[in-house]
Amino acid sequence: MTRRYKTWMTVGAAFASLNFLGGLVAAADGEPLHSGVHGGLTLVTLLLMWWYTAAIRQRREATTTQTLPAGVGDRLAHLEQSVDAMAIEIERIGEGQRFLTQHLTRGDDQKVSRGAPPSP
Repeated sequence: MTRRYKTWMTVGAAFASLNFLGGLVAAADGEPLHSGVHGGLTLVTLLLMWWYTAAIRQRREATTTQTLPAGVGDRLAHLEQSVDAMAIEIERIGEGQRFLTQHLTRGDDQKVSRGAPPSP
């Protein structure tokens, strides 16, 4: 729940409670019209709070029930497989660079061949 929602619900509850208590005091003083106005304001406030809560709930449910279009799962799986293949190739490039750097820093003037270990 957002801060705005909590604030409005708190204000609405306080307003409804004060109007209800005001209606009780007005009824105790023998003022039926005054008591009726407070009762009406209490009902209107409670109805507005119920409507606001229902609207927030409906908006939240509408945003959380969205589904992905057909075929997106397959495309994501293919993308994941492609990224994994690229990561493997990049690792191989890094290994090749380490191998060449190691031989170049040792000062080996010999030709480096694939698969055959360098001669001592």
